[in-house]
Amino acid sequence: MNGSTRVYDAPVSRLGKLEFHRTDDGWMLVDAGVADGLFLNSCRVHQLPLFEGRPVEVAVGSPDRLLTLEVLPVPLVKPPPKPRPAADVVVRKLGVTTPEGRVLLDQVSFGLAPSSLTAVIGPSGAGKSTLLNTLSGQTRPTVGSVGWQGRDVHADHDELRFRIGFVPQEEILHQQLTVRQGLSYAAQLRLPPSTTAAEREAVVDGVIVKMGLERQADQRIGSQLSGGQRKRVSIATELLTAPPLLFLDEPTSGLDPGLDRSVMQQLRALADEGRVVVVATHSVLGLDVCDTIVVLARGGRVAFAGPPDEVLGHFGCDDYPQLFDLLQTGDVPRHLAEAPKASRPRSPWLNGVPAQSAGGQLMTLVRRNLAVLFADRLHLAMLLLMPLGLAALSHVVQGDSGLSLRLTRTPAGLFAGGEAGQRLTILIIAAALMGAAMTIREHVSERAIFRREYAVGLSPGLYFLSKVIVLGSACLLQGLVVTRLGLLGLPVRTVPAYTAGGGGRSGFPLPCWLSRWRWSDSGSLPSYEPSTRRCPHWWPS
Repeated sequence: MNGSTRVYDAPVSRLGKLEFHRTDDGWMLVDAGVADGLFLNSCRVHQLPLFEGRPVEVAVGSPDRLLTLEVLPVPLVKPPPKPRPAADVVVRKLGVTTPEGRVLLDQVSFGLAPSSLTAVIGPSGAGKSTLLNTLSGQTRPTVGSVGWQGRDVHADHDELRFRIGFVPQEEILHQQLTVRQGLSYAAQLRLPPSTTAAEREAVVDGVIVKMGLERQADQRIGSQLSGGQRKRVSIATELLTAPPLLFLDEPTSGLDPGLDRSVMQQLRALADEGRVVVVATHSVLGLDVCDTIVVLARGGRVAFAGPPDEVLGHFGCDDYPQLFDLLQTGDVPRHLAEAPKASRPRSPWLNGVPAQSAGGQLMTLVRRNLAVLFADRLHLAMLLLMPLGLAALSHVVQGDSGLSLRLTRTPAGLFAGGEAGQRLTILIIAAALMGAAMTIREHVSERAIFRREYAVGLSPGLYFLSKVIVLGSACLLQGLVVTRLGLLGLPVRTVPAYTAGGGGRSGFPLPCWLSRWRWSDSGSLPSYEPSTRRCPHWWPS
């Protein structure tokens, strides 16, 4: 016997040797040295196909030496299943319920082996995103647990969060920056503070090469990259810290079939490097590269968890559209599977990545905010043009007294402050509009970025302070410009600056409007002394 070849040897009778070779359709009889030849119906043959259910009578050596050959059906014996590797991530009876009582996940149990790629599929609303958020530690389960290498992901989340990568559906990088800029700032915030600039640059270059973004490294993320390339940039951001656990929520959403399969193949390569990769997806084009498919039915129940070639047969469906129709409308039984045990005992300690210092985080955030501001041409143009337009509204107010009350004094000695009040109202509204335009857009567009960076150690207070420094300075500059332009050409009454302390005493110079108050030498309350002189600078009187 030699593999799929059977040998019939008859040396005693000197008949020679026959060979039987296994083929796709049956067997092939081969004359491998039969004395005087092999005959079928008195015709010599060198090889003869044999089929099941079709017996053949051949003559070996001479017509009187007849041999009847028949292929009989052999019962198919399935090979024993390959032993599944021990689980690295163990999910035990996981359940999530909202405060209103709605069940999002219901008794979910399965295991994920090391170096494995797992796809979570199911209809919309089945709980795929909730499952990924719970597995990654972002959502705490109502019941059950998620274990990784013997540690509880939720109980030890502060320690493990630097080892868990999560790519949400939203973009997690600033669209105005280039790929290299975005990854560089992310590396400064995520890598340990002891990492040198050269080491950070090497890490950034490494993930760019790994995700195939060398040609796009200096292109803007929002305007010069395709959807698939932006997804790869998001994945590259999470790979900066080389996490052994990687979760991705709809990474192929909106991509064409070619890019869809390309992303799945890259995830397969990442899993082969030793990671546990879990992806929630509606696409079924790249499921064949996965090790495990988890099918979620309505109500967050696991309907199946196993290899991809067994999914359709388990449900009795011919294709995936039929399976999704069944999951959407049919009553699918729960997949009863006992969660495997962990592959190793509880790790005694996993050193977390040291957080960057407060000063380092603040400087990085300020530099990034400035880079985003100057890279966004539309935002920068709005920053420069808004003061011009709003300052023009101040000149709509009738009158030529500006903000001066003295010039509006009536013969009876009363002040008519209508013009000054209107101008102040316009300036205040202009300042509010400029501040809102600068800040609201900024915070809304960065919501997903902030949530992801907060999960890996970003300080919310420092994030807010960096916005105050950059946007507050810009708003202050805008306010000064709109005030100056809004009062341009209007009379301003000011006097030479007096100094605090009155008389000839030295002190700090006072603004023109404040210098009308003069202190007496006795130190009593100041008295108001109007003056008709003007000050050479522009501050309104």
